[in-house]
Amino acid sequence: MRPILCGAVAALLLAGSPAQSGFFLDRSKSGLELATGEHGVMLPRAKSGIASSQYFVGLYRYFGVGVEQDREEGLMWLRRAAEGGIEGAQRALTFILNSGIGTAPDPVEAAKWQALAEEGWKGGGADR
Repeated sequence: MRPILCGAVAALLLAGSPAQSGFFLDRSKSGLELATGEHGVMLPRAKSGIASSQYFVGLYRYFGVGVEQDREEGLMWLRRAAEGGIEGAQRALTFILNSGIGTAPDPVEAAKWQALAEEGWKGGGADR
């Protein structure tokens, strides 16, 4: 169930960006090696405050794509990215917090991120 869910979530979160979503959906050895390599590049950038890198590191860690799964750390990176205006991170948090996958459901926080994501969509958002 986990690979299907991960692929479905990644497709939802990265819709409109086939090049970026390919490695999430590719569960082959080469696809996972790509995700592992990307994580190594993205992590230092995420630590330096680059929101788009925080978003990808959050997804990698939360869903365990190419790296060891750590949902707590994944949520931390997704929140940082969402606070940085990354609409995909805001939508990811909306989904995760509404569904309660790997964490306690929090519909209040989910509604906050949903509202910000919709506001960003109308205004062009940071990741457009």
